[in-house]
Amino acid sequence: MTGWQSPPLNLPVERDLKVEMKSYLQDLAGITPGIFSGFLTMDANEAIRPIRDCIECLACVSECPAVAVTEFTGPTAMRQEMRIALDPRDDRDRATLTVDKGLFTCTTCQRCLEVCPKHIVIPGGKAIEKLREIAHREGGLTLPKHQTVSDMVRATGRSVDRIMPTVLEQMPEVIEPVGEVRGGR
Repeated sequence: MTGWQSPPLNLPVERDLKVEMKSYLQDLAGITPGIFSGFLTMDANEAIRPIRDCIECLACVSECPAVAVTEFTGPTAMRQEMRIALDPRDDRDRATLTVDKGLFTCTTCQRCLEVCPKHIVIPGGKAIEKLREIAHREGGLTLPKHQTVSDMVRATGRSVDRIMPTVLEQMPEVIEPVGEVRGGR
């Protein structure tokens, strides 16, 4: 046996199998209590439950291709932002804050789900897509290209510019047969 060829997670190694996680985890968002004076409701608690199960092992961050090539804060940070966005005790606009942290950088490749020991669906449906939905619903938070496509769909029913007639428009009204016409018996 030759030993480890790469770190246990694609994170800075402190020693042996211990990776440096503290610098990442200390930057995760926390709840900032607002004017809310009640308690977390049963419905709010149930909405938060699927994404609250994260054990913050950072396996998702370690394997995220977007984190490797951009300033994206990663799946764990987006999951935490969604958890806080669903919590009525924090009244800040989480969707706006996450746009600056790379909300639209995630490619929804699902690699984070593949490596997550708790199988938390961060990109599709549970966190990132819901934050994107909130950002879009609040308006002005989508990327300019997304807004262009959205406007085009509303105006023309198409997501791309029309540069030539469609195949059906190029076909004549009546198509004449080629060659001798024969009837069947």
